[in-house]
Amino acid sequence: MKAQKTYAKCRAFLLLLILAAEFLPAQEDYSVYDRFMWNNPERVKVKDSELSFSKDEYPHLKNDGLYFMSYFNRGWVFMINIFHMKSNLFDKWGIYALVSDPEGNSRWYTYEMDGRKIVFETDYLYITDGENTFSGREDVFKLDCNFDNFSCDLTFENVLPSWKGDDGYVYLDKEENLFEFRVVISPWAKVKGTINMNGEKIYINDGYGYGEKSLVINPITKLNPLLYAIRVYSTEDVPWKDRWHIHVLESVAHPEYNSKRIPRMIVARGGEWVFTTPDYTIEPFDYGSLEGIPYSYPKRVRIESEANDYKLSGVYTSRVFFDYTDVFAEIPPILRAIIKLFFNRPVYFRNLGDFKGTLTKPDGEVVDLNLTGPYEYIVVK
Repeated sequence: MKAQKTYAKCRAFLLLLILAAEFLPAQEDYSVYDRFMWNNPERVKVKDSELSFSKDEYPHLKNDGLYFMSYFNRGWVFMINIFHMKSNLFDKWGIYALVSDPEGNSRWYTYEMDGRKIVFETDYLYITDGENTFSGREDVFKLDCNFDNFSCDLTFENVLPSWKGDDGYVYLDKEENLFEFRVVISPWAKVKGTINMNGEKIYINDGYGYGEKSLVINPITKLNPLLYAIRVYSTEDVPWKDRWHIHVLESVAHPEYNSKRIPRMIVARGGEWVFTTPDYTIEPFDYGSLEGIPYSYPKRVRIESEANDYKLSGVYTSRVFFDYTDVFAEIPPILRAIIKLFFNRPVYFRNLGDFKGTLTKPDGEVVDLNLTGPYEYIVVK
């Protein structure tokens, strides 16, 4: 792995803050209403107001976040997250961005925003501090950022409309004081624009994109111990009408919330829904490690699903390892003993790889799938 990371002064603290955004609470009991929405994704309606940041106050930690990802130019990966975390101990706004080239050379950029300069709307997505702006409605979203020797001017134009798996809410406790509200802003988008890193400009003309908005009200000390995120696409030489996309997000809740799982799968072709479902299995295997990294991760993941009379079966195989982040390694040693009293140790593994498998249609036709894209594995040690 070749990695070049650019660190802002606030990186260690920001990494601690974004943990809750990565580990989502979970439930696996779906009502009849929920099942109807899963089985009919084209019937799901998302309001522009559901994509905005919140001004509401809560007695527990508030984590309000917006995440975008793009896979482009035959192997480049871009991830960016803007978040607001507020409790009775702190009130912080921040942004992080990660960019990796096809060979696995990755760069980190982080920025602690001045909350006094933040302006945002509540009836649609618009948030800015004067230098960094995230905005959009009606399935077109723009990212205009400039911080830490990094800038981008990107447009995400949805080919699938904004979506949520049910009503968007997952409640952790019986009193419904702790919850997570999540909307997939861009299940599948076309991405175009530019990224500038330390003066190096990268042009994106036919990129793939994904975006998600989340509001999590949950103690930061109760991180979910495990997460898989896999997003794969047809290669750029395939005509759009024949392109496939598969998205899998698998999370396990904190033991205090009964270690329930939240499964989410999206399968689409040519910019149209094929199916969305929580009904699938995910099996990690072929664990390995890299020099200098004390933890192992699954290099391959088997995924199988039967939903809406479709049958999907295949294996994702990691090909390029482009980022490893140990949050504790970013914290000065003098503070680690104190931090360990409140937090477990989250470690992030990010890879680029390939999914090979088959999809059997309701009429019996079998489609061979050869897709590629990023894979994130996050585990708390």
